Amino acid sequence: MTTANGRSMVALLLALAVSACASSGGSNSPDVADTGTYETRQSACNALSQDECEASDECEPYLARLPESACPYPEVPMQQEYFGCHELLTCSQAATWAHPSDSPDDWYLFNDMCIPEGWVAGDWDEACGSGCEGLAQADCEAADHCFPVFGAPLLDGCISGDSQYAGCWTGEKHEDGEVVGISCATMVTWAHSADAPEEWYVFADSCVPDGWVSSEVDPCAPVCPGTHPWLTEPQSWKCDLPEGTVCSWPAEGCEPGQKPDNVCTCVEYGGKMRFECERPFHNCLPLEGSDVPEGTLTRPLPAHRETAGACGPEIAPRADVVCDNARDGIGSPENECVSDADCEGKWTRCLDSWVGGGDGGTLCTCQTADCLTDADCGTDELCRCGTTSEAEADWCGGPLEPGCMHECIPASCKTDDDCPGNQLCSPSKGMCQWRAVSYHCHDPEAAECFSAWECMGEDSWGCNFENGKGWLCQEIPMCD
Repeated sequence: MTTANGRSMVALLLALAVSACASSGGSNSPDVADTGTYETRQSACNALSQDECEASDECEPYLARLPESACPYPEVPMQQEYFGCHELLTCSQAATWAHPSDSPDDWYLFNDMCIPEGWVAGDWDEACGSGCEGLAQADCEAADHCFPVFGAPLLDGCISGDSQYAGCWTGEKHEDGEVVGISCATMVTWAHSADAPEEWYVFADSCVPDGWVSSEVDPCAPVCPGTHPWLTEPQSWKCDLPEGTVCSWPAEGCEPGQKPDNVCTCVEYGGKMRFECERPFHNCLPLEGSDVPEGTLTRPLPAHRETAGACGPEIAPRADVVCDNARDGIGSPENECVSDADCEGKWTRCLDSWVGGGDGGTLCTCQTADCLTDADCGTDELCRCGTTSEAEADWCGGPLEPGCMHECIPASCKTDDDCPGNQLCSPSKGMCQWRAVSYHCHDPEAAECFSAWECMGEDSWGCNFENGKGWLCQEIPMCD
């Protein structure tokens, strides 16, 4: 008894036979549409010849190149071998190397990722091996799939030598087993063999010998240091680059784009080349004293006021201290006082004071303290402690600000506890950075600078507060 499925298969085979006869006559193309299940249609495609398969609208052929033409892409199309027919599928166009399961050494290159059932896919390295790498010039020229590559070695002083044979190229560029290029780009390329990284060659295009490491950057071009000079040469900032060279580094410790880059320019200064850097030093480094691994670069803490203590004992006149300094070298003594008894008012002393600046000298003058504690000052002030002795009085105030007794100064905070989060109550210093002139909350995240360290110089630059602008790096006049 013949079943329905049996009758269908007989009908299919008869149809294929008719198609084959018609195909031999060249008048009709096979049609396997509507022949049943996928397996049935696949079986129908398998039975077709190459011409029939290529003529069918429902089937397509497995076509592949032999290994000798599969590894180097030739300049002209090569003969492809037919390995059967399969139902029309959507296959990735990526070329695929494969071999029959029982012939692991017989590699073929298929046009797409569709390969015959039972075949094993592989990659370039498995199918083609090392290509033309390491061949001598004569052997490279003799191989049909290899091409000799010529380059000029870079000699001492970065002078290009005469062009010479550098190595052999397979005619393809590969990355991770994938073909990424089959022609040479017109661009100057520098390269070196993997085992001689110091021996650079320059090539006229992008094709370099197999196994070589290439670069589009001239190895002789000036290279900026890998680290900002403030971190490596905080004293000299030496620059070995041509004048006008601009170097930049990502903000230290920051996420990309979190803060601007740090930029320096190579300039001539005093007959020598040095970096001139933009301030402040942009960074997101942890603060000094943070719980970080040993050796981690941290930001120094600025001066800050943890508590509001008293400025020493009550200031009383001293009967046993005599001040007898005279102005140096410009005429008769002009002392205002000789002892504390010569001075009037509460908390007053007769102290040595530097006056005049320039060719000025020291004089004995009456100096008066404003306060002993914050309570002696106004609501928006605090008591900045100074000196009440001869030992520091002459220089504490600087040449244009004689004296340095305790003083009430403006303050938007009086201790760290008055500031939100991890902000500190820090002093902003006046001329020459010798004494505090006000106190303000200092935010390590929002401020342009958190200490003089970020202004890249304790002596000539300082981090000071400016009303309406906050904490800024400011150049400090030299005060001798």
